[in-house]
Amino acid sequence: MRGNRRFSNYLHDLIAAEPHLINNVAVAFCLAAQWVIGASLLVVAQLVLVVGIIGYVMPFFGWEILDVARWAAGLNLPALLLT
Repeated sequence: MRGNRRFSNYLHDLIAAEPHLINNVAVAFCLAAQWVIGASLLVVAQLVLVVGIIGYVMPFFGWEILDVARWAAGLNLPALLLT
């Protein structure tokens, strides 16, 4: 079960307790909407991170930080640590 566990558990318990009183389509829609909202928030959060890093952090530190990243990658630390 993914998403908001309390809400999902509540809906599943509601179906188990009173199956003839619950509209299963409405419950399925609530669970699907919960998943879609969560996936949408995931995409928005990633876009905010990308825009924030490229638009604000990189100009603040300067593009020379990429040279530092190339230097650190050139050290090949995983090969040194694993051999």
